[in-house]
Parts: sequence; structure tokens; C-alpha cells
Amino acid sequence: MEKRARLVASGFDPKSLFLAVTYRPRNGLHVVLVARLEDGDYILDNLYPQVVHWYRTDYVWLRQQSTDNPKSWLTVENMTTDTSVS
Repeated sequence: MEKRARLVASGFDPKSLFLAVTYRPRNGLHVVLVARLEDGDYILDNLYPQVVHWYRTDYVWLRQQSTDNPKSWLTVENMTTDTSVS
């Protein structure tokens, strides 16, 4: 939440930021911040030292906030390495 607040305060479009629920066998459920940019979706995550494309992680992607309505959560389906999270 801190990362999101700082990005929005610095002028980043809040509609391009959303949360996603992921899973890792060694860590369990984990929430990450996703930034949607022109060249794809990047994650900002305390388990990775740098910002990375979502598909460069070892996460299983489960759910994400709707970019239209942050109170709505969507199931992530059909994940491939050449598409965005949604």
C-alpha cells in the first residue's frame, strides 16, 4: 500500500495500479502491486529486489483487482508469458 500511495503521489495514474493475489509453494498466498505500463504489467514486490514483468516471477496468479472497480476482484485465467495479467 505504501508503494501505491507513493506512486500516486508522484503522479502515476491510480487506474494503472492494482493488487493481485498470488501463490508460491514455499511462501503461500502473497499480494503484490501491479503497475500496468504500455509494454506490459510489472510487479512491485518485497520478495523481488527490482521491478519485474509479472511473467518473470515464479508465482501462480490467482486473482486481481478490477482496473475499473477496485472493490471487484477477478479470477486470473489462461496465463501465458506473452500477455498482461488480465
